Amino acid sequence: MSNKFIEPSESASVTRESLSSLRMIQQPSVPVTVTLYCTDVSIYSTSIKIALTFKRVPFTAVPPPDGYGSAAYKAIVPSGKVPALIHNDFVVSESAVILEYLEENFSDLSPPLLFHRNSQKNATTRYACRIHDLYLEPAIRSLFPHVDLTKRDKIFVDSKFQIIFEHLEELERICDSHGPFFCGEQMTFADCVLPGTMMLLDMLMEEFNGHGVDYFKKFKKIGFIRETHFNHFAITSVLINTKEAMQAWLGRAKSRSQDESMMKPTTPRSSVGSPRVSSLPKLK
Repeated sequence: MSNKFIEPSESASVTRESLSSLRMIQQPSVPVTVTLYCTDVSIYSTSIKIALTFKRVPFTAVPPPDGYGSAAYKAIVPSGKVPALIHNDFVVSESAVILEYLEENFSDLSPPLLFHRNSQKNATTRYACRIHDLYLEPAIRSLFPHVDLTKRDKIFVDSKFQIIFEHLEELERICDSHGPFFCGEQMTFADCVLPGTMMLLDMLMEEFNGHGVDYFKKFKKIGFIRETHFNHFAITSVLINTKEAMQAWLGRAKSRSQDESMMKPTTPRSSVGSPRVSSLPKLK
């Protein structure tokens, strides 16, 4: 079996069967021991898995024992957050720090470095990641409680989508005009960070508005970059599990809201006067 890296043009169609090829991509010449504590639904975990896969670093992905934030997990990772990387007994937390650590410690592995040698493109990459981490992702995450129909506030949701689109416009202005990646011909940290978030945004747009984001109408350059992302094996092979986990989470959230809605008592109106309020029966 060769150590050929599957380029985007060769990976337009990715299936579960093709994931076995991932083992081939993740075999460097020198044995490496890397454990990634993560969850499939975490888009920050997704960004690290994309970077590890792209750089062909073999890793073991495991969920945090007893869940993130637990005492058992904090005994291993003091922050209690995911993702966290363990490399030769050294613990690295926070996704932005992990990406930098991978770049500094696995620069001898092919394919090429995530960073450009061009300092201006490096600055653009870092800026895009800051926009994502500080503004775009938190705005998207604030919509999570509103998946529950019983708690949905349309004014709040619409205002958050307006903010999200403003940040997408900012990303559209700074990304490379020619692509195929965010900063040009070379994949960067931005191409690890954005795919999972953009996929989640599409799913939430579909949930709230009945359709995804029309990138080619509103954000043409980002639309072309997304095509590159979804045709790149290192990205798509990771997004398969992320998408399944997100769909399952959305399904559970909607199911809870439907159950609560069915349990809500109706409020019968008297023919005269104000409505009578019937109390919810106590549940044992």
